[in-house]
Amino acid sequence: MTDNLNTIYSNAITLIRRFNTVVYIVIALFIMSLDYYESKMTVYFKSSVIDKNVFITKHYTSFENNVKLYVESIYNYFALYKENQKLIKEKQVLENYYILTKKLEEENAALRKLMNYIPEKNVEHFTTKILADMSNPFSTSLMINGGEQQGVTKGQVVINEFGIVGRVIEVTSKNSRVMLINDLNSHIPILTEKSRERAIVSGTHNYNLLKLIYLPDDTKVQVGEMVFTSGDGKVFPAGMLIGTISHVKNNEFYVTPAIDFSRLDYVILVKY
Repeated sequence: MTDNLNTIYSNAITLIRRFNTVVYIVIALFIMSLDYYESKMTVYFKSSVIDKNVFITKHYTSFENNVKLYVESIYNYFALYKENQKLIKEKQVLENYYILTKKLEEENAALRKLMNYIPEKNVEHFTTKILADMSNPFSTSLMINGGEQQGVTKGQVVINEFGIVGRVIEVTSKNSRVMLINDLNSHIPILTEKSRERAIVSGTHNYNLLKLIYLPDDTKVQVGEMVFTSGDGKVFPAGMLIGTISHVKNNEFYVTPAIDFSRLDYVILVKY
C-alpha cells in the first residue's frame, strides 16, 4: 500500500513539474517577444506577467509541499497501522505462550502435590487425569482417564492430596466414572476427630456441603472437628480426611469437604 502511494505521488509531481516547465517556457518566450516592442503598454503587460508568474510559482511551491506532507502523512499512517498489526500478532503469541506456560505450571504443581501421598504397602494405585464433569440434577460424578485396559475396577477409591474424592462406579475399556462424596447416594462411615464418635457422612448434591447422619442422641460432636473415614465396611480405608464440621442446623451437623471440587485436575485411584 505504501509503495503504491509513493508511486502515485512521484507520478503526480512529475506531471505537474513537466506541465509547469512547458508553461514557464511559453511565458519566457512571450516575455522575450515583448522586448521588441517598446511601448508603455507592453512594459506594463510584461511587468504584470512577471509578477503573476512569481505569485503562481510561490503558491505552486506551497501546494507541492502541502501535497508532499499529505502523502507522507498517509504513508506514516499505513506504516504505523502495519506495525500495529504486527505488534498485535506478537502480543497474541505471547499471551498464548503465557497461558500455556501457566497451565503447565499448575499441572506440574498438582502432580508434585500428589507425589507427596505415600500409599500403604501392598496397595495398588496410579495417578490419572479428570476428563469431564458428568454431574446432572440427580447425581454428581466425574469422567476420568483410565479403564479396564489400565486395570481400573469398580469400587476403587479415588483421592487426591487433600482427601477423598469419591469411588469408581462404572468402568469402560479406557475411561471410568467416579461418584463424588457429595452425591446423594454417597454414604461413608466416619469417625470424628476429638469426640471419637462414629456416624455416616451423606452427600447433599451441594459441592460445598455434606451431612452427618446416624449420630447418637447424646452426641458430643462439636463444630470445628475434622471428620475422617472409619474404615467400617471396608469400602474406604480408615484415616482418610473427608472434611470439617462447619455448622449445625435444625440439630443436624454439616461438613465442609476438604476437597475443592472446582479445582480438581488429577486424582489417585487406590485399590484395597
